[in-house]
Amino acid sequence: GVGDDHGRLAGCELGDEPFADQEEPRAVLPRLTDELVAVAAIDRLEDDEDTHAAEQRTTRLSQCLELLPEHARTLIAHRYQDGISLEILAQRFKRTAGALAVALHRIRNGLKRCIEAES
Repeated sequence: GVGDDHGRLAGCELGDEPFADQEEPRAVLPRLTDELVAVAAIDRLEDDEDTHAAEQRTTRLSQCLELLPEHARTLIAHRYQDGISLEILAQRFKRTAGALAVALHRIRNGLKRCIEAES
């Protein structure tokens, strides 16, 4: 399935240690959902004339975000909600910008698979 045995979203591993500078992910989630819909799913929403289907995807995105490990939600929030550049995030999290770009790509792909699994 899309999630592993622990109810987490597969394909978004960023290493064993979480990021040091973390905000409580649950507090970020409602704002983050709106941001990700706008950033990650905008093409599908623009092409979709079926409002009900768009609402279902938005709901599913919220559910899929809940499955992400805390460090993945934090990275997504900082990048897409706060608009922090990869270079700044790399300094903050003591990783390379390339490593974070790969991690974000994997997280987005995992979210896409998760959303589509229930569509």
